[in-house]
Formats: sequence, C-alpha cells, structure tokens
Amino acid sequence: MSWYEEARERPLPLVAQQLGLSVRRDRLGPCPACGELRERTGARMAVGVLRGGVAWTCNRCHVSGDALDLVSLSLMGRPARLLDKAGWNTLRVWYGLPSPAVREARVEPAPDWPPQRAVTALWQQFLRLQHMQEAERERRESLGVAEWLASRGIDADLVAALDMVRVTPPERTPGAAATGAPADKTDPTPDDRRPDIWGWPWVASMPLFDATGARRSLLFRAVAKPPAYMPGKSLALRGYARAGLVLADPMGVALLGGRTICGDTAWDGRVLICEGETDLLTLSVHPDRIRDGRTWA
Repeated sequence: MSWYEEARERPLPLVAQQLGLSVRRDRLGPCPACGELRERTGARMAVGVLRGGVAWTCNRCHVSGDALDLVSLSLMGRPARLLDKAGWNTLRVWYGLPSPAVREARVEPAPDWPPQRAVTALWQQFLRLQHMQEAERERRESLGVAEWLASRGIDADLVAALDMVRVTPPERTPGAAATGAPADKTDPTPDDRRPDIWGWPWVASMPLFDATGARRSLLFRAVAKPPAYMPGKSLALRGYARAGLVLADPMGVALLGGRTICGDTAWDGRVLICEGETDLLTLSVHPDRIRDGRTWA
C-alpha cells in the first residue's frame, strides 16, 4: 500500500485531533474550509464524519473531502487535488514521511563520435554518384544506388550534383587503410568499429552533421531489403553515437554553420523537418524547388 492510500485511510478523528480540532463522536470542528465551529442552529459542530470515519462534509459550507483534504485545507487552505509538488511534500512531512529526495540532474556523457579526420578520409574514399553511374554504364553492372533512388522517384543526377549520397565500394582496396588514417588502437577509427556494411545491401552512404555543420559521422542505407538475420535498413558506424547528429542538404549545412547563403543562393527563411533519409532526398531535389528557385533547408 502506498503512503497516499495509507494517509487516506487514517481515521479522521485521529487526524483531526493531530490538527488540534475538536472531536465529539461523529462530529468535529471548526471546518478547515469555512472556519465555522458549529451548524447554523448551533446544536452540533459543523463537520460530520461519514463512511466509517474516512470522509467528512461541512453542514455550513458544504465542502467535503477525506483525511488528506482535511490536512491540506487546514495547513494550506486548498484541497489536496489543487496542491503542487511542494504542497504534496508538505503533506508527506506532516504525516511523518520523509520528503522525497531531490534527484541530482543526470549528466549525459558527451556523444562518442568517430574521429573527424577518419570520417573525412572514409567519405573521400567513397565514389561520387555520378562517377559510379559512369562506371556502371561502362561495366554494365550496378550496385543498385541509382535504381533505388529511381524507385523512390528521386532524381539521381540532382542528388549527385548536391553530393548528398555516395557509393561505398563493394570491397576495400587490398592493403589500403579504410580511413586513410594511421591505425591507433587506443583511438579506434570507423574501420575498427564499423558494421559489416562494405557491400550489398548497404552501399548508399550519407554524411551526418553536428550542430556546427561539421561532418562527424556516416549513415549507410540499404538499397535492397536486408536479410532477416541482418540489422535494419539504415545504420551508422557501429560503436559510435548517432545522437546529436542530423542529415542535411547543402542549405541546411550552411545554416548549421551560421550562414544564410549556399553558393549563389540565399535562404528564404524556411526549414523543413524530414522523417527519414528518403524524405530528405526527395525534398532536396523536388522539382518545384529547382524550377522556382525555392531555398528552404
């Protein structure tokens, strides 16, 4: 049983006596609401005890309540239902219960993002989408990124021009460091803690930015349905936090960096929030935006 339930069931005559009120059998006074000691006839005290001693009502002002209300009205002039947190703590203390300890504010650790130089080196190793499309045409092969974009109604050429998606190579070049940075086991690089995303189906890569517009991590998107035994359709670098990072189009990156101009285009004051990466890509290359020169971020 909670302290609240125990307090409500404490006998009213006992509670009234502890408050310094007068108690005579099934009557008590004065009323904690109106302050009257007796009924209008003066024959009996104003407050009657009901329901076997767990509720009360005043025959002068018709206010009623339980033991908690009796204490709350007597001490603070308000029924318990209108108390704030401090008022409820006052009730707890009056009932002889310790006030709940004030919890210390939880200090969240700083996000563990991968080393920025390693992210930059890794991004530079990935193939720009237009280059990949040319290579696909030459080899008559496809890793599926352009097809995946087309299936979502997204213009791959415009995405390529904005450099919002790159293609991860199906395999790393033998002997080449995946991050372009010296291996340092005391400071793991994205390659040391990456998920198994180097080939199908996670071949579309998008940069994740921090609040300053700096590229701080990478998001890998599956362009085909992953097998049931594999993780979800989008993954960040395993072992590193994604919290605090966002996907953004070039104008959005400019705004994060404190600029309202991206290239030759000025921001028009609108920011659109997208649910996921495909929504971002769709809006970034939306025909109305290109045709009308709209400059949302």
